[in-house]
Amino acid sequence: MNAETHTKTREPYPSCDPSEMPRPTAIKRERRSISFQVEGATLHGMLDLPIRGIARRPLGVLMLNSDDGCRLGPHNLWVRLADVLASDGFPCLRFDYRGCGDSQGPEGPPPGDIGLTDAIAAQQVLRAQAHVDATALVGICYGAEVGLLAARCLPTVRGVVACSTGRYVTPAGYGRSFEEAGRYTRGYLRRLTRADTWRRVLRGDVHPRPILQGLIQRLSRRDRRRDCRGAAAAIARASQGPQSSLQMFIYGGADPLMRRYMPGYRAEAGQAGIDRRFVVIEGADHNFSSASWSRQVIESIRDFVNQLDRRIERESHASF
Repeated sequence: MNAETHTKTREPYPSCDPSEMPRPTAIKRERRSISFQVEGATLHGMLDLPIRGIARRPLGVLMLNSDDGCRLGPHNLWVRLADVLASDGFPCLRFDYRGCGDSQGPEGPPPGDIGLTDAIAAQQVLRAQAHVDATALVGICYGAEVGLLAARCLPTVRGVVACSTGRYVTPAGYGRSFEEAGRYTRGYLRRLTRADTWRRVLRGDVHPRPILQGLIQRLSRRDRRRDCRGAAAAIARASQGPQSSLQMFIYGGADPLMRRYMPGYRAEAGQAGIDRRFVVIEGADHNFSSASWSRQVIESIRDFVNQLDRRIERESHASF
């Protein structure tokens, strides 16, 4: 893995991200476009730094996307979160995985090993560019899985925020996830072949397009799931590392993944003595799509990062 960085000057705001143009008032952060190399591919991202006059903290924040998103985050969540955290003094980096957004690589959702490798490289870039000693990883869905795995590989990761995560991040958990993917595909096929579905289509109650799109999307990812299976050994090694970081899980109250996965993560924390917290945004969906839900997510993450920073500071003083 090779990670090199440079700051663009002529094109500070890449084409996929028009919302990153600076607003003319109340700018409390400096935003830089950066790129770095991972296994021969150029990845692009945005580094947000506190402006002069705001004390820069020794903790940086790396934001990790879902497998089909770019560095904006869902509904610009990462852009707004970076504004808030940089204003508090925390450097932030968000980037596009290989093949997503402006980054080079095979197009489409990245297999598990690519996301993990890209996140490890990006964490090194954040530490070097922002001159931070420790990092917190914030991810949603696939990005939350990547963050939980990367935290076991990187001793300088001190905290993880996992939003809407839908897999148990263990070798056995990945096996269950592949089985669930197969069940989802079979579920779409059953819906297409049910007589009731077509009666509802003829009545105009439902449209078949979402079902067909879901089936096509699932089938188009089969090869990538096989690629992810091939990376199982690397994922298994990462998942065997210690879970010493402070963790917070955020779920939407209306997200089916909350009921399916949060109890297991809570039980694991009790059994293994992991410092893990849980936040449920009442009524929220998987991507926290309303302004109210996203504000609650941002405030929860802001509180978590500031608490983590204070913990690191106390530990630093105690070590002297």
